[in-house]
Amino acid sequence: TNLIMELLEKFSIACSGIVMFLMGVSLGILTRRGSISLSVIVGSIAFMLYYVASVVFEKMGKEGSIPPLIAVWLSPFLFTSISVITLKLQNRGLLILPRQIEKIFTYV
Repeated sequence: TNLIMELLEKFSIACSGIVMFLMGVSLGILTRRGSISLSVIVGSIAFMLYYVASVVFEKMGKEGSIPPLIAVWLSPFLFTSISVITLKLQNRGLLILPRQIEKIFTYV
């Protein structure tokens, strides 16, 4: 079980950069009108939540509480889903976005 966890964890860690990018984009949109310090605080809290969730799920997987595949991929899936939902809400007009960034997301 530990060998499987370590192997799956390698792929999960490689994808965490993409997750952090999506979180940064979605949080950057939310805090765009605030100050820079607010953006740093929100980003730091989001990163710490991601890290804590990853460690907790990994520990649960190693103890056998949840399957190793789910334990390793639950945190990236959860935070990617939150980021995508935030971006979808913005596209529907429920979140305010500056005009320059709005043009980028209309072509994607």
